[in-house]
Amino acid sequence: MSILRIILLILAGWILWRFTKIWYQNTLQRQQKKEKEAALSSPSKKQQESAMVQCHYCGLYLPEEEASKEGKIHYCCEAHKNVDQ
Repeated sequence: MSILRIILLILAGWILWRFTKIWYQNTLQRQQKKEKEAALSSPSKKQQESAMVQCHYCGLYLPEEEASKEGKIHYCCEAHKNVDQ
């Protein structure tokens, strides 16, 4: 009879461990999903503060750090920079 009790206790412990593990993983996934949605919904401070410039060739507006620069003139890509020269 004591062997049966030990086996049942081990089985109950294993079931409890599995449910706890599954619950913890689901909690982490929900938290990561919320953080990801929050990051996507509100632009970062760097994105909010970046100056926008206009491509001299095509007129496209883009963040200054992504633009190619030739003196004080900005271009959206190297191809437009080469065409305009």
